Amino acid sequence: METNHLLHRNRRKGVFFGLLLIIVGAWLIGMNVGLIDAPFRLVFFSWQMLLIIIGISALWKRHWITGALLCLTGGFFILPRLAKAYPDLLPALPDNFTSSYWAVLLICAGILCIVSVFIRSNYTIRTGDPQPRRPRHRRRRRDFATDDDDSNTRRRREFVHAGSEGYMVRDVVFGQGEYIVLDAEFHGGRFSVVFGGITLDLRKTTIREGKTNVEITAVFGGVTLYVPEEWIVEINSDMVMAGMRDLRNPDAVRDTSRRLILTGSCVMSGGEIKSS
Repeated sequence: METNHLLHRNRRKGVFFGLLLIIVGAWLIGMNVGLIDAPFRLVFFSWQMLLIIIGISALWKRHWITGALLCLTGGFFILPRLAKAYPDLLPALPDNFTSSYWAVLLICAGILCIVSVFIRSNYTIRTGDPQPRRPRHRRRRRDFATDDDDSNTRRRREFVHAGSEGYMVRDVVFGQGEYIVLDAEFHGGRFSVVFGGITLDLRKTTIREGKTNVEITAVFGGVTLYVPEEWIVEINSDMVMAGMRDLRNPDAVRDTSRRLILTGSCVMSGGEIKSS
């Protein structure tokens, strides 16, 4: 019985992975030959779509609650991107959609939790036994490398130059990234982290007078931002069960002529702003 169960599970994994490769391959061919327009690429290659794909994978494995939550979260945050790519498709979607309606995710999560309770109760009434769980297999203990051993860790440290425009774009998925900016002047950037962590060090650069925008999107991730003590940092990000803390000295003298504005969305994530 256990052998048949493992064989069936391996078949399901193989079928899902094969279907995923077929869909991605067909999508890439469509983009190369012009069947899929350029604006929709921003929708398909995004962390929101990645959440939806992971959610579908969880549903395929019959992890109903986890899969549904991931799909709902990805679908909720992909709506503004769709509206931006196709304004006529969602004309009534407000600009502050995520910040105004993020509580819908809490309502959906509560409904899913209640539904899961009734599903388990009905299973117990029909069979007389609690819902079975998959057996857990013991894993051998592994000796993990320390942070100093870069060859065996997934943490990536880069000393980067943003280029002539001074604008950076970085994405981290299921990993760790550390970026130390060495440009004479930093003009902003866009950073995304999904199921991982990202560290951005701006202590070796400066920002221009006025406002400099940095868009940070974090989903089940962590963000650490190192900035000089005298910088003014304003947090204007949308938070969904997340938080961003400024751990610098609140009594330090600030340069009021320059401001670093943090925008974007954080979902079930945490962030810190430090100077050392």
